[in-house]
Amino acid sequence: MNRRAARAWTAGHRSQDADRCPGGQPREEAVDVPVHQRYAVTLPGRPGAHERPTVFLVHLSDNVAPGGGRVWTDATGQWRLRFEGEVATVLSAPADYTGRHPCLEAVPMP
Repeated sequence: MNRRAARAWTAGHRSQDADRCPGGQPREEAVDVPVHQRYAVTLPGRPGAHERPTVFLVHLSDNVAPGGGRVWTDATGQWRLRFEGEVATVLSAPADYTGRHPCLEAVPMP
């Protein structure tokens, strides 16, 4: 089956397979993704200003995100982020953050 046919078939069967991961495994039995304790998060510079990006470190906290899930915070506690892969979603940020970039690039750190 080619990709186009697979996508068409998947689109028609998405509702009955919603409780399954890719490959047909039930979600409860899916392999857990490793949780990184620290990430380096890149905050882009101001558009058009040719500013360098700002990079800051966040670490796994004991907090729980709205809707469940883990929360990572920076050392000051001003940044609270949730991760999906290598994308950070901003849950809360310092007052001077404009929110222009709600999702930020992140790299797992050792």
